[in-house]
Amino acid sequence: NNIFTTGTILSVFPSFPLFYCSSIVISSWVGYEKEGFRGHQYLLEEGEYCDWTDWAGYNEDLLSLRLIRTVTIVLFEAMDFEDGPSVELSEALPDVELANYGIITQSIHVLNGVWVAYEGKNFSGKQYILEKGVYRNCEDWGANSCQISSVQPVLQVRIC
Repeated sequence: NNIFTTGTILSVFPSFPLFYCSSIVISSWVGYEKEGFRGHQYLLEEGEYCDWTDWAGYNEDLLSLRLIRTVTIVLFEAMDFEDGPSVELSEALPDVELANYGIITQSIHVLNGVWVAYEGKNFSGKQYILEKGVYRNCEDWGANSCQISSVQPVLQVRIC
């Protein structure tokens, strides 16, 4: 099994080898008949694709992939989503202060996808895996501290 994972802006495969069975796990992709994102386009959502007819292809060619970002997280400075500063993200952020948001996060709402929150900048320090749902305080995600300095989504496609 080959697993391609991305949590950063690097999320495209302009030249992708032909494959016979794949599983899309979390998020959606656009598959293209030709290299370089050209030719017929196919929406590949979470599921199994073991034959070219599974993606409603015109033929068996699927030579490039592009990620469709469908991940969203909202960090709240206040506990229980009360009034105060918040930031909504749909891509990796190595330092929450770059989004004019402080390092104290007391509640989180994961709208889509799975995210990893880190206590340190640049995806370092203690990690917390956040699945879709509501986290009313830092104990809800297993932390003793409310410090979140960086976050990134977990996105992957598995080729079997």
